[in-house]
Amino acid sequence: MAEKDNGERELIIEEYKSLRQEQLNKMDKQYQITGVGIGAIATLLATAYEKLIYPLFLILPLVILGFIALYEAESRAIISAAEYIKELETEIIREHPKLGWERWLKNKGRSKIYNLIDHSSRFIFLLLYIGCILGIIAFPEQEGKFMFLSGDLFRNILVVFYTLIGLAIFLFYTSKQSKKRSY
Repeated sequence: MAEKDNGERELIIEEYKSLRQEQLNKMDKQYQITGVGIGAIATLLATAYEKLIYPLFLILPLVILGFIALYEAESRAIISAAEYIKELETEIIREHPKLGWERWLKNKGRSKIYNLIDHSSRFIFLLLYIGCILGIIAFPEQEGKFMFLSGDLFRNILVVFYTLIGLAIFLFYTSKQSKKRSY
């Protein structure tokens, strides 16, 4: 019987280690997505403004939404692992209620730094997104074979569409993550 308990305990410890490592890997990916995303988008946006490359303003919002989706997928995976780890800690480490990383974070209010990083990253992506929308508005009308792309009607429809979609996605992810992080 003791052998079975010991084997079960070892399995739980290995699972715990594996989940913690997965969280760390996901955090690394999240930081890479943020760094590469913000750096690349800011560079492309600056180039679009400097060189007056109107098509970049049209596609960059979609690229930003793609980076936000990647970021949020990693964030959800981190939170899911954290929830499971906390459950493991609560169920298994009953005799030592002060042990356990996730419980400690929650009890000490230390998870607030993760919330701050999360919201800051999302806010920077939102600012870049707004920069793209302003670029669509500010770009001068041009003559040429793709004149409809720079016409007032097309630009206004695109601005309204991107504004609604961007705000909806931003608010959706922000509210969803805030609820998940309050576990």
